[in-house]
Formats: sequence, C-alpha cells, structure tokens
Amino acid sequence: MLGADGMYNLNQTVQGLRTVYLDRVIPLRELKDISDAYAVSIVDAAHKFRNGNITNQEGVSEIARAWTLIQSKWTAYLSTFLVAEEQAVIRTIRPLMDASWSEIETLERIIRNNQTEALDIFVRDDLY
Repeated sequence: MLGADGMYNLNQTVQGLRTVYLDRVIPLRELKDISDAYAVSIVDAAHKFRNGNITNQEGVSEIARAWTLIQSKWTAYLSTFLVAEEQAVIRTIRPLMDASWSEIETLERIIRNNQTEALDIFVRDDLY
C-alpha cells in the first residue's frame, strides 16, 4: 500500500512538473523568440538596409523569416494552457500585435521599393 501511494504521488509530481515545463517554461522561450525576431531580425534588417549593408531582397527576406517565426511562436504560445492573468494580458497585447503586422508590412514595402527617404522617416518615427 505504501509503495502504491508513493508511486501515485511520484506520478502526480511528474505531471505537475510536466505542466510547468510545457505551459510555462516553453512559452517563455517562445515569447523570447518573438521578442528577438522583432528586436533583432526586423529592426536589424531595417538598419542594415538603411546603411547599405544588405540588399533590399535580403532585407525583405529577413523580415519575412522573422514574421513567419513570430506568427508560429505566437500561435504555439496561444495553444498552451493560459491562466486568467495571461488571458487578460493577451487581450491587451492582441490589438498591439495586430497593429504591428501592418507596420511590418509597411517596412517590408519600403525596403522592397528602395524608398530610402521613407525608410529614414519610418525608422525615426515608427520602428520602435
């Protein structure tokens, strides 16, 4: 009886740790990846193109890769178990993310069309 109780408690502990890992640790990494995709990939592509370090095709490709990563990581995060506090934060963040998609499309269009003056304005006024 004592052995069965110990096995049951061990199984409960393992399941609890599994939930912590799958619904908390992994999502934190995914949210960090989203942040990095924007802050490093998209912002960096804008500055590199602006400075002439990459071509417009390279800039558009980098933005597209980052955007795909952001969307897949965000979808993965939303598929985890979300507590009430997370759901409230998501309700606040979702409109901001939707607005960022149009800004990213604008940046991509500016770079694709080699609009250096528009890029200067975008970087100064909208990028951050």
